[in-house]
Amino acid sequence: MTFNLSYKIKYLRKSKKITQTDLANAIGVTKSIVSAYETGIRQPSLESLVKIAQYFDVTMDYMFDLDSNQSIINRELIDITGLKANQKILIYDLIDSYKKVNKEDESKW
Repeated sequence: MTFNLSYKIKYLRKSKKITQTDLANAIGVTKSIVSAYETGIRQPSLESLVKIAQYFDVTMDYMFDLDSNQSIINRELIDITGLKANQKILIYDLIDSYKKVNKEDESKW
């Protein structure tokens, strides 16, 4: 779990092109603590984890690999900041529909 969580924090930060200092300021910790989160030396507190998830507009399920729809391994990160919940659902549904079609096409071969 530590590796996945630390990897996700770093991945999310880099995908938004922000520094460790930027993230630290946003969640109220120091740059060295963010670095420790990203290397797995330290686990974020629940409070910090919630702030990180809110900052990057992801769920706690995503942070802990409990939501396969948002799995970092299975999806490209798409910036959906500013979209309404129903708009996000439509995007995810569209992607899932294309995946289903592609899977059906593969089974025909």
